[in-house]
Amino acid sequence: MAGRPIKHSSTMDEAHISNEEKEARKEVEAKLKAPNDKLKAPKFLDENAKKEWKRIVGDLIDLEIIANIDMATLAMYCDAYSRYQEATAHIIEHGTTVEHVNTSGNVNEVVSPHVTVQLKYADVIRKCASDLGLTISSRLKLVAPKLGEGDDNEYSKFK
Repeated sequence: MAGRPIKHSSTMDEAHISNEEKEARKEVEAKLKAPNDKLKAPKFLDENAKKEWKRIVGDLIDLEIIANIDMATLAMYCDAYSRYQEATAHIIEHGTTVEHVNTSGNVNEVVSPHVTVQLKYADVIRKCASDLGLTISSRLKLVAPKLGEGDDNEYSKFK
């Protein structure tokens, strides 16, 4: 998506937006709130992925940052998490390198394919976690302090 992200109404600078615009934004945000009553782990997830689903879905519901329409992203996260665990277990057992016989018959030590798989799933986990609000930085963006709160410190006059 091109352009700058739309700011949540609670984080907007009141000097740059009218009260009418702020109220209109709040109404739009309220309309965008989707239900979260059908958040059940998909059948295709393996046992470890379903455990991860159960571990985090309740907290996401409590934080009111997940809806039924987020199921695909949550499923991708849980699946990647499970596969990351599998790759990590293989690396722990067999190491980060493997012997490879090249075309001339020489034996070389190369990076295990499981390391590559682990890194790819780590990237998927990181992206999905950010999208779902599972990282501290993504949650802080959702709950940025409202203007006027905490203005009692000595540095607030420098805003």
